[in-house]
Order: sequence, then structure tokens, then C-alpha cells
Amino acid sequence: MDRAARQLKALADPVRLHLLQILAQVHGTLCVSEVVKRCTLTQPTISWHLRILREVGLVGVTKQGRYAYYHVKAETLAQVRHQLLLLEQETQRVLENPS
Repeated sequence: MDRAARQLKALADPVRLHLLQILAQVHGTLCVSEVVKRCTLTQPTISWHLRILREVGLVGVTKQGRYAYYHVKAETLAQVRHQLLLLEQETQRVLENPS
């Protein structure tokens, strides 16, 4: 549950959510300089947020020479979605049977 909480905390930041959307839209990988072209943030800011997303497992990185290419880890997002669905189901169960 601790990992899920850290992942949800990472997703709660609007900048990180936007970066995930950018990465998801390309259906592949992007290096930081390519991400910079798609938003108004600086390279150090983007790198910092991508590091946080990587640490919680929401994005993966592949190093090629001096470049790091980032991609969305769909399996991790599916796990987060599953955790949220379980929470929703439990909440519905409690609301329907408030005993």
C-alpha cells in the first residue's frame, strides 16, 4: 500500500500528470529535450519531475549514450488503476451496507 500511496502522490502533481500525458501521447519514448519542446518547463524542472515518476515506477528510462529516453510504464499505471477500482468497490460496499 505504501508504494500505491507514493504513486498516487506523484500523480497528484499537475506537472507530473502533464508529463505522463506527453509521454503517453507519443506511444514510445522521448528524451528530456524532446519533452521540453512540448511544454513550457525548463530542462532541470522536467528532469526532476521525471526522476520522481521513475522512482515510483510510473515511467521507465533507457539510456543511449548521453541521452535518457523516458516511456510510460503501462503495467504500473494498470496496477494503480486496479488499486483505485478496489478502493471504489470497497467504498460502494460500505455505502450499500452501512451496518
